[in-house]
Amino acid sequence: MASIVKPQVLVFQEFSLVPSEITDPLRAHISGPNGKLHRFSDADEKPLINVGAYNKDQDVCYPWPGREAGSLVDFDYTRIFFDDALLMYHEDLIGNFAGGRGTVTNVPGRDNWIRSSSLSYKANGTNWPRSSLFHDRDVAVGDRVYIRGVANADSSCDEVELWTYVTGFAADEVDGEVQECREEEGNAGNSTLAVSISQTDGAINCVDATANGSAYDGLAVGLPSETYTIEVVKSGIAGCQAARLRITSASGTDDATEIEPEDFGVPTDIGTRGLTVTFTNTGNPGCSASASSAEVDATQFVFGQKWVVTVTQRFERVCCEAGGAYVGEANDVYIVEVTKGGKWADLPQVTVTTSKGLDFSGPTEVTGPDTNIAVGTNGVTMRFIDCYKSSVSSSSGTSVGMVPGPISGNILGLCQGDKFYITVLAPADGPIRTLILKHDVPESIREAADLDLRLFIAKDGLEVPVNRVSSPPLQNYEQEATQLCLKADIDAYDATWTNAGVELPLTVWSATVYIQYREWLAALTDEVGTISDVADIDDIPGQLDPDNPLKWGVFKALQNSNGTAVKYTAVADPTDLDDWQNVIERVDGRDDLYNFVPLTYDRNVWDLFQAHVESESSPESGNWKGMFINVPAVTSKMIVGKADADTQALHPTSTDGNEVLATLKDNPQATNTQYTLLQVPDANSNFLTYGVQPGDIVRFLFTIDAFGTQSYTEFVVDTVLSETSLLLLAGHDVAVTQPQKVEIWHVLNKHEIVNAIKDVAQSYSDRRVVATWPDLVGVGGDTQPGYFLNAALAGLASGVVPHQGLTNLEVTGWDDLTRSSKFFSASQLDDLQDGGVWIVTEDRDGTPHTYHALTTDTIDINRREEMIRRNVDSISYTFLRRLRPFIGRTNVTPSMIKKLAFEINNIIDFFKGNGFTEELGSQLIDGTIREGFPRVHPLLADRVEIVVDLTVPAPLNNIELHLVV
Repeated sequence: MASIVKPQVLVFQEFSLVPSEITDPLRAHISGPNGKLHRFSDADEKPLINVGAYNKDQDVCYPWPGREAGSLVDFDYTRIFFDDALLMYHEDLIGNFAGGRGTVTNVPGRDNWIRSSSLSYKANGTNWPRSSLFHDRDVAVGDRVYIRGVANADSSCDEVELWTYVTGFAADEVDGEVQECREEEGNAGNSTLAVSISQTDGAINCVDATANGSAYDGLAVGLPSETYTIEVVKSGIAGCQAARLRITSASGTDDATEIEPEDFGVPTDIGTRGLTVTFTNTGNPGCSASASSAEVDATQFVFGQKWVVTVTQRFERVCCEAGGAYVGEANDVYIVEVTKGGKWADLPQVTVTTSKGLDFSGPTEVTGPDTNIAVGTNGVTMRFIDCYKSSVSSSSGTSVGMVPGPISGNILGLCQGDKFYITVLAPADGPIRTLILKHDVPESIREAADLDLRLFIAKDGLEVPVNRVSSPPLQNYEQEATQLCLKADIDAYDATWTNAGVELPLTVWSATVYIQYREWLAALTDEVGTISDVADIDDIPGQLDPDNPLKWGVFKALQNSNGTAVKYTAVADPTDLDDWQNVIERVDGRDDLYNFVPLTYDRNVWDLFQAHVESESSPESGNWKGMFINVPAVTSKMIVGKADADTQALHPTSTDGNEVLATLKDNPQATNTQYTLLQVPDANSNFLTYGVQPGDIVRFLFTIDAFGTQSYTEFVVDTVLSETSLLLLAGHDVAVTQPQKVEIWHVLNKHEIVNAIKDVAQSYSDRRVVATWPDLVGVGGDTQPGYFLNAALAGLASGVVPHQGLTNLEVTGWDDLTRSSKFFSASQLDDLQDGGVWIVTEDRDGTPHTYHALTTDTIDINRREEMIRRNVDSISYTFLRRLRPFIGRTNVTPSMIKKLAFEINNIIDFFKGNGFTEELGSQLIDGTIREGFPRVHPLLADRVEIVVDLTVPAPLNNIELHLVV
C-alpha cells in the first residue's frame, strides 16, 4: 500500500557542475549553556559568595550561595578562596622548649614589646642569623600575632588573649668587640746569629778576611739580615795608606762608595749597623806563590778583589695580643706598623692607622714586651708577646704565621716594617629577639614568666585547591548538586615559607570563605528567544561575559547583524547530548532562523546539528538551514597505543586494539650499558606501518598518584628498527623487564596541523556546514574560544542581503586574530581554504576580516561559495511561501497550471530586480521555466511538476587583467 504524501510544495535545489573557485554566510540561532556567575574577582559578586568563617576543626557543608532553583552547578568552574587567611608558621607555647624555644615575655617599660629568651625572629646580617625554626623566612612587618597569658595577680589564673600584628623589631644591644690580633705573614721571622765571608773575585794573595756580626743590628731599618759586597777600588802601597774599599749592601740601604780600611789585624766597620771585618796579611809561602803567579803584590790589597759577607742577627719573631673595649662607631681593622725598629733599649715605635681611615695614633714608643700600648683612640690596646708563649698558652691559635727557628722565649725588640692587624666590631644591634606590636600587651599579663605566642602569615585571595597536596589522597573540599563541603585541617602554601627553597605547608588557622562557581540556568532551555538590539541583551539572564557562553555568543552575533534579530536557545547541561537534542526539538520546523551556531567543540553535538540541518533542508521539510563549527588545532596525536573504538576503526594505533606493552633493554650495539632498546613482545605495535619516526615522543613508565592523576616519563625516538623495536635517543637508568604500557605520540608540525583541520572539515564535506578558523580569538587581551567568532559570522550573514558575499568583510568585536595572521603562513592559510575552511584573519592594521567565505563542500563553486548557498536558500523560501497558498485549495486543471506558470514568472521577475546594486546586481540574473513545464506528474495525478532554470550571481573572487605591450 502506497504511503500518503503530505500536501506541500516540494522545492528541489539542483546544481550543475561548474568548475570554478572560492566562499562566504539569514537569521542566526545561537545555542549553548546560559550561566550565572558567582565570582570572587568581581567586586559586586564577591560579597554574595561569602559563606562565613572557616572552621579548621570540623568539616562544614555550605549550600551553593545564591543558586537558583533548578539550575545545574558546573563543577569544573568551582574555585574556593580565602580572604583574611591566617597561615600559622610559628607556635611557641608556655613551657615548650623544643627546637631551641625559650620563654616569651613582655619587655619591661615597653608595653608593646615582647622578647624571646632564645629565638632570633629576624636575621641581622651574617653575624646574627634568624633561628632555624623560621627556615628561609624572617618574621615580617604585618605578620599577625596571637598572645595568650595567664593572669595570676589574685590567684584567679584568668586567661588573657591578644590578637595584633608585627609593626617592627628591636635587636639586643651588643658591646663592641676587639678580635684576635694577627701578624702580617711577611713579618721578620726567628733567626740566630750567623755571619760568613768569602772572597768571590780578584787576585788571590796573602790578604785574608774574617767577619764579626755580633754587634750587627738591622732592626731599625727592618733588616735583621743583610749581605754586603766589599770591593777593592784602590790597591794598597807598602808604607802608605793607599788602599780604598767600596761597600755595597744587597738592600742598597747601607752602602759606602769609598772607605779606608783599618790596618791589618784591626777590625774595619762595614756599613753602619755594627758589622766588622778584620783583614790580615798571612805571608805564608803558599799565598806568596799564588800572588807571584797572578803577578800581584802578595801583601797588599789588590784592585778588583771582592769579598761577600752575609750577616744575620739573633731575633725572635714577635706576636701580638689585643685587648681593651672598642667604642668606635664602625667596624674596622687597625693596622699597627713598626715605624722605628730596634731593641727595647732603643725604644722602638709603632704608628697606628685603620683600613677605613677612621682612627690614628703614634708614633708610640714601646718600652718592652708584654707591655700594653694604646691602639688608636677608641679603647683598643695591644701588647707584643713571645710567639712561643702565645702558641703554648693559647688554644685560639694565635701562633699562625710563625716561622720555624730557635725559640728562646725572650723577644729582643721590634723590626721596622713589621705589621700587625686587629679587627674590631663596633657596638651594634645583635640578635633580633624582640617583636614590636601594634597593640599593648594586656597589663594583667605583662609580668607573666612566659606567654603563648603564635605567628601567622596573613593572606587575601588565597585559592584552596581541590587536592590536599601535603596529604594525598585527602581533598580540601567535595562538591554535590546542592552544596559544597569544606574539610577541616586545610593547609596552604606561601611563596615566602620555604626550607632551602622548597615550599612547606602551613596550617590555615582561620579565614573567610568564598565559594566561586557557575550555575547553568534552566530558564531559557524550552524556548527560542529573540533579541534585535544589543540594548536588550539582558533579556538573557546572567552576566555579559565569555564565561556565560549563550549571552556572549548572542552579543557577538548582534554586534555584526546590522539590526537583524538573533535567535537563541539555552542548553541545560552542555555535557549531556540529550540537552542539545532538546535544543533541536525546540527549533524543529521553524523557518524564522537559518544559521545554527552551537557553542561547543563536541563532535557529537556537531553531528547532531548536521543531521538536523540536512533533514530540515530536504524538499519534504522545505526549511533550509546552515551551521557553523569551529575546528580546534590538534598539536599532537597518538600513533601507537590503545585508542577509543572510533579512532581504532578509522586510524588503527595497535594491531589488535589492545594496550601496547613494551620492555626496555640494553642496546647490544652500543658501548657500555645503555637502556635504549624498546621492544614490544606481543608484536601489536606496528611502528613502521603506523609511521613512527625519529623525534616522536614515547610515553612510558605510567604511574597513578594518590589523587588518581596519571603521569608518565617521556623519551624521544631515535631510530625505528622494526615493527616491534626502536631505539630511544636517551634511555632509562635501569632495565624494564616486565612489559609495561607504552604510547607513542607524534608532535604535529604546522603543515600537519593544517591537514588535521582540513580532515575535520572534509569529514563533513557539506555545503550546509561551515568550518572556521582560528580556534582562538581575542579582545582586550582576553583569549576566547573560536566558536564565539562563529556567532559573529552568523550575525554578519544575517545582516546583509542574501546575494552579498562575506569575503573580505570586516568582522566586529575582535582585536586579536594572530592564530591566523601569525600562527600559519600565507601558503598554509591557502591550503586551509582549499580544504573548505573559512578563515578570519586581520590586516596589517589589525582589522579583522574574512579571508574567504566557504562551506566544507569544495566540489564546485555553487557548493563551495557560502553566498550562493545562502542566496539560493533565500530564493527557495520565497518560492515556497508564494506557492504554498495553492496547496489543497485548488485543483490540478489546465487553468491552474497556467496560473502556476504565471506565478512562477512573477517571482522570477521579482528576483531579477530585487536588491539591485551596481556592485551586487540582483538576487537572480535570469530564470526560465523549462519547456514542457509545468505539467501534471505522469504517475501522481495530484502533483504538478515545475522545473525552473536559474542563473544566480557568483561572487567576484578574481579579476584577470592582461596588460599587453
